[in-house]
Amino acid sequence: MDRYIWAMNFNNERFILADAVTGEGGRLAGFCSWRPDQIVGLYIHPAWAGCGVASVLMDQAEEAILAAAQPRLIHLAASALARPFYEKRGYRVIRRRDWKTRGGLTMEAFDMEKPVRP
Repeated sequence: MDRYIWAMNFNNERFILADAVTGEGGRLAGFCSWRPDQIVGLYIHPAWAGCGVASVLMDQAEEAILAAAQPRLIHLAASALARPFYEKRGYRVIRRRDWKTRGGLTMEAFDMEKPVRP
């Protein structure tokens, strides 16, 4: 959690939160964070998986990136589990690598990118 607090305050990272009015796991359904040309993190509480929360958060983050920076590409790093979600949204794999999470775990990751409108 300390790494997220640091990112929110010192890493030029922006966050969108999805507030759950009802449901399991408290009030946070999920969040998405980004920088000028990169989706940094996307998390959805398991109780809200498959309900469209991830798509709404990604839409909002991508719109914010396009409005602020006008990049040619949006980048992200995806887990093996999340890779199909991003591929459906137009992202393609650039490379596979081992990635150390903010929590200190090492896992398989895929660097991905998506071309955006000029």
